[in-house]
Amino acid sequence: MREINDILKDIRKRKAPRGIHSPLHEQIDKMRADFGETATKGKGSFSFYLGMLKKVPLSTIYLWLGDIRQSPNLNTPLSRAKVFWWKYSQWRKK
Repeated sequence: MREINDILKDIRKRKAPRGIHSPLHEQIDKMRADFGETATKGKGSFSFYLGMLKKVPLSTIYLWLGDIRQSPNLNTPLSRAKVFWWKYSQWRKK
């Protein structure tokens, strides 16, 4: 049986992937993987997502993604991405 000290040492050793500095960065990385985005420049790139979502509260992004993941009709990555950006555009209009 492992002691708590060993477990805590393992947790401290884990490092975030290179370039992931905040919860927003981590969420964008997961979103891009979920939506099937592979662009390195321009629309669909990490910097595109970061630029668009930096002023959106993180709790709102979690809410949108939760709604999208629970929807039975959104089976493809493209459909999930479209709904996500539609929610973003509705939020931006407010």
